[in-house]
Amino acid sequence: MRPTFKLLIQGTFTFFYAASSYAQTDSVRNKLADSKAIRVPTGIRISLLSGSNGLDQRFLNNLVIGGNISNKKILNAEKNIRNKNISGGIFSIYAIANIHQTSDTAIRNKHSRFHPAYISISQKNIFGAAYDKALWQLLFRGNDPYLGQQMEIKNTKFQQVTYRNFGIGFSNLLPIKNSNWSTETEIGFSQVLTWRDLRLTNTSVYTDPDRNYVDVKYNLDFQNSGNNGASGVGYGFYTNWKAHTRSKSGSFYFIVNNLGAANISDMMRIQKSMDTVVRVDQTSIDLKTLNSSSWLEYFKDTLNQELAPDTSYTSKWVMLPFELEFKYFSRSFEFDIQYLYIKGYLPKISVQPVKAFVRGGFSISPELQLGGFDTYNLNFYLKHSTKNKGNNKLRTLASIGIYGTEAWLLPSKAHGAGISAMFFYFF
Repeated sequence: MRPTFKLLIQGTFTFFYAASSYAQTDSVRNKLADSKAIRVPTGIRISLLSGSNGLDQRFLNNLVIGGNISNKKILNAEKNIRNKNISGGIFSIYAIANIHQTSDTAIRNKHSRFHPAYISISQKNIFGAAYDKALWQLLFRGNDPYLGQQMEIKNTKFQQVTYRNFGIGFSNLLPIKNSNWSTETEIGFSQVLTWRDLRLTNTSVYTDPDRNYVDVKYNLDFQNSGNNGASGVGYGFYTNWKAHTRSKSGSFYFIVNNLGAANISDMMRIQKSMDTVVRVDQTSIDLKTLNSSSWLEYFKDTLNQELAPDTSYTSKWVMLPFELEFKYFSRSFEFDIQYLYIKGYLPKISVQPVKAFVRGGFSISPELQLGGFDTYNLNFYLKHSTKNKGNNKLRTLASIGIYGTEAWLLPSKAHGAGISAMFFYFF
C-alpha cells in the first residue's frame, strides 16, 4: 500500500467539518403556505454542522479545524469509539431571490398566467462515513499497541461531495382549482466541484508479537474526481419538489430536494481485491512514531505487485445527494422525518413546539433530534420577526440555530454540534 493510501483514508476524517445540509431546512416557507397567498422570500441561509456516534466534538474540532491532538486525547477518544461508527458533516450556503409575486387566489382561479417565482443559488459540501473501530485505531495509534492481534476492517464507507446549484422555481405551477393542495417546483443546473467515494472491505492487519513482520490484506474501491477549482469537474441537473396540503388537524408536507445527476468526465478509480495475505518484513509503529509519519509509509520499500492497486480513468454519471422529507405541522408542534442520501447517514426524526418563549417579536424554540450523523441532539432556535403595519403580514424573519447544545456545553463528552443563521425579507 502506498503512502497516498494513508492520506486517502485519513482524509475521511479531515472533511468532517467541511460539509453542509439542506437537511436542516428552515420552516419559514413551509409555514407561509398556510397563508392565503403564496409568498416567496428573498434572503440567505448558512448552516454548518457535524456529528458522530462515537467521536466527541473536541476531538473533531482539533482534527478538522486545527490544533494539537495529544496522545491523551487520542486515548480518551478510543474509550468512546464504537465497533461500528458513523461520522459526517454538512456546510451549506443558500440564497433565494423573489422575481415574481402573485396572489394565490388569482392563480387558483386562473386570473394570472404567471406564478410566484424565484431564482436560487447554493453551494454545499457534504461528507459521510461509516467505519470500523480497527481503522480508527490503526490510523491514530498505529499497530504497535495491538501486537499479536488481528485488526479487521470489515466494511468502511466514505463519501464527500461538493457542488453548486443554480435554479429557478415556481409555486403552484400545476394548480388544482378549489383544492387545499399547493406545490413548489424548482429545476436547475448542477456543477460538481469534488466527488470522492471510498469503500474498504475485508481488510486485515496482523503484527507479529516480536515485531518481525506484518501480514496485510485489503480490498479497496476508491473513486476521486480530483479538484479543478471554480471550473468544476462535472455538470448535470437537479430538481426540487414540494407538495403541501391542509386539514383540520394540521399541515402536511412532502418534499424531495436535489434529485438529480451529474457527469464527471475524468473520474480516477483505484481498485484492489486481495484474497490472500501478503507478508511485509517491517517493524511495528507506535503512537509516538505516528506523530511524524504513518505506519503505512513503512511498507513503501517492500511494496510489490501483490499490494499495489490498479488505477484507471473513466467518464461516469453520479447521483447527487438527494433528500426525502415529510413534515407535519399542528397548532402545538412540528414533526419531521428526513433522509439524506449520503454514506453513514441515518433517517432523522425531529420534534419541536410551534411556539415557545415568545416575547416582543423574539421566540426561542427547542428541538429534539434523533438520527442523522449522530445519536441525538438538543437544538435551539432564536427567531425574530417583523410584520407589515397595514395587513399584519410577515415582513422580515431572522433566525440563529444552535445544534447539539450539549456538545457546546460539554465538548469532551458529546459528539455533534453546529450552527445556522438566516435572514429573509418578504415582499
